[in-house]
Amino acid sequence: MQPPLLALLTVFFPPVRMGRALSGYSHTQHAFVYMGVCFICSDEEEICDFFGLMFSFNPTPTLMYVPVDSGVLPVQTWQQTPDASNITHLSLFIHGIDRKIMDPFVPFNVDQRKDQVQDMLAIWAPLFPYNTSDSTEAAADTLLTWKRGASYAQDAPSKSIPTTTSFHVLDTLIDTAITRFPSLKSIHLVGFSAGAQFVNRYAALSTHLETVARAFRVKLVFGTSSSWLYLDSRRILQDDTTPLPTYITQIPQSSFQTPAKSEAPPKFNEWKYGLENAPTSDSEATITSRFLAYNMVFIYVVDDDQPGNSLDVSDACLVQGGGTSRYARMCTYVQYLRSCWNKVVGLETVVVDGCGHDARKVYSQAAVQRLVYSGAV
Repeated sequence: MQPPLLALLTVFFPPVRMGRALSGYSHTQHAFVYMGVCFICSDEEEICDFFGLMFSFNPTPTLMYVPVDSGVLPVQTWQQTPDASNITHLSLFIHGIDRKIMDPFVPFNVDQRKDQVQDMLAIWAPLFPYNTSDSTEAAADTLLTWKRGASYAQDAPSKSIPTTTSFHVLDTLIDTAITRFPSLKSIHLVGFSAGAQFVNRYAALSTHLETVARAFRVKLVFGTSSSWLYLDSRRILQDDTTPLPTYITQIPQSSFQTPAKSEAPPKFNEWKYGLENAPTSDSEATITSRFLAYNMVFIYVVDDDQPGNSLDVSDACLVQGGGTSRYARMCTYVQYLRSCWNKVVGLETVVVDGCGHDARKVYSQAAVQRLVYSGAV
C-alpha cells in the first residue's frame, strides 16, 4: 500500500532537501526511501511519474441561492480553489426522494500523475424543496418548491412558480456554472435513486444540455434507482421462474419484446416509464438519439436489493424487470441499452458492494470517486 501523501511529501519536498545527493551520485539526483527500498531519480517529476500522487479533500459546502426566473433555488456548493476562473470541472449531483443534498460532500481522493492536467473541481448539489422551511427567511418568499415525493424527477412544475419546471431549473443551473467558471471544460451530472431518474429523463429531453454538450465534455452518472426511462415499448420477457440478472448477465435482444396488449399494464410506456406523452414536441427518434449520444456510467450497487419504503412497485414499473431489486432493475436496463440500442461505446459500469440504498456510502467508494470527482470522460 502506498504511504500517505503527507509522508511522501515529507521525503520529496522538506524545507531542507532530504533527498540530496548521496556519495557517488551527482547533485541532480535524488535519493528517497519507499517501503524500505532506496530509489535514485533524476528529479522530482520522475518521482511523481513513478508513483503518481494522491490528493485528499474533505469538502465543507457553502449554501448559495441561484436565481431561476422569478424564484431562487438553494444549492450547496464547494470548489477546490477560491478562484472561480480556475475551475475546470463541475460535478452536479441530483438528490433522491429524501433530499439528502449533503451526501456528495464526502472525503475523497483524486489520483494525479505527471502526464495529466489536474482538474480543478467544483461540486454543486441543488435542493428541490417541498416547503419554505428549507430556506433562509430572506429567501422564503421567492423559494421554488415542489410537491413531496419525486415529481421533480419528471420535469414537474414548481408549486410556487408553476411556469418554472424542474428541468428548466437544471438548464439554468448549468448556464450559471458556465458563466461563473470561464475555464470550465467538463460537467458530470450525477444522480442516485430519484436523482438518477431525474438525470435519465432530463438528458433524454433537454435540448439545452444537448447544446451544452457540443462545447463541454458531459457525462451522465447513474446510481441505482426504482425505474428507468425506456426508449420504446420493448420490455424484458420474464415470469416467476426467471432469475434476476446480475452485472455479469448477458441478455440478448430477443429477450426484449413489446408486451402483448392483453398482458401489458396500463400506461406502462407512458412518461415517466416510456416516451408516450412525454412533455416535449420532439419525436421519439430524436429523444432516443439525443440520450444515446451521451457518455454514461452506471454504478452497480450489488446489495441495493431490498424494497424499502420508496421503491416503485406499480405494474407499469415492475414490467421493466428486476423484481423488487434496484440493482437487478439497473442490470436489466443496461442490457436493454446494450442489446436493443447497441449502446456499447460510451457506456461504462462500476461495481460496488456494502452500500445498500445509501448515496453517501456509494460516493465514499474509491471506484466511484474516480468517476464523480474527476473530469475524465
